Amino acid sequence: MQQLASGTPIQNKWAGLGGHRGRMIAPPGKIAAFIFGLPGEGKSAFLQSNPNAFIFNLDASSTTTPNPQATLFPGIDPSTGQLIDDAGRPIVLSYDHIQAKEKILLELAAQNQPRPETVVYDSLSAWVAMLVQWIPANAHKLGIASEPKSDWKALHGPAAWDALYSMITTTITKLRAAGYGVYVVGHVVNAKIPLEENRFVVKPELTITDGFWKRLYHIFELSALVCAEPVTETYDHVQTATIRGVEQKSVTKRSREVIRHSLTVNKLELAGIAKSRVKLPERITLPLDGGWAAYEASYQAAIADTK
Repeated sequence: MQQLASGTPIQNKWAGLGGHRGRMIAPPGKIAAFIFGLPGEGKSAFLQSNPNAFIFNLDASSTTTPNPQATLFPGIDPSTGQLIDDAGRPIVLSYDHIQAKEKILLELAAQNQPRPETVVYDSLSAWVAMLVQWIPANAHKLGIASEPKSDWKALHGPAAWDALYSMITTTITKLRAAGYGVYVVGHVVNAKIPLEENRFVVKPELTITDGFWKRLYHIFELSALVCAEPVTETYDHVQTATIRGVEQKSVTKRSREVIRHSLTVNKLELAGIAKSRVKLPERITLPLDGGWAAYEASYQAAIADTK
């Protein structure tokens, strides 16, 4: 009898062809995703709160959440600010270091050893810059030059950029095929789009080329904006006073402006950049401490609600 439960094999359907039928939706930590936003809006803090993430800290930046849960490489020596390897020794980060870690990740998956759930590249612009430095000396191995080159300008531009883009997309798909979720952090700028004389609209614009984005976009199940916005919240203001020797408390409602970090795919101006395979809420609030847990809960709830 054929099995029809979600994701289960179908027996005796098409003469041994097999396959699966039903709803099959990967959990949030196991998807390929692009997380983008303006600088300093909370992207890194959000991902650093994931205890099952291994983050390539390509931006070589300090942690930004008060309680980092992810594992980062390289580390940063808090006394000197230098990048450090696993043994605490200072290093000059190169793509060779990243490739060595990627090899271990693939080996751990192949051997079914304990390993991270999600691999994060923070950020895409730093990843590109690192490859621009690494590719010239390895151009002959990549088949884009007959011998090593001293710098990027010595390469044939179209072939070099094609090799760079292919290395990034291939890395993401290899890690996904090995069972990892892969999150890539990107940046946007606010571009002014003229409408008519003295009128314009501000629209987020990626800092990578349209050609590169076309190669990346189809890989991601989720492409979401992380942003920070001022909001007004109400809180209880407690005052204590001593009257005739008796301490008394009074509570009044007051308001204050705070910064709310959130994740969204639903802004009209994000058309062509943002998307999601599941129907997420209009906005997912990301606490500075525990942002990943809030996102994961909302994503899982959206999976359960998807018809």
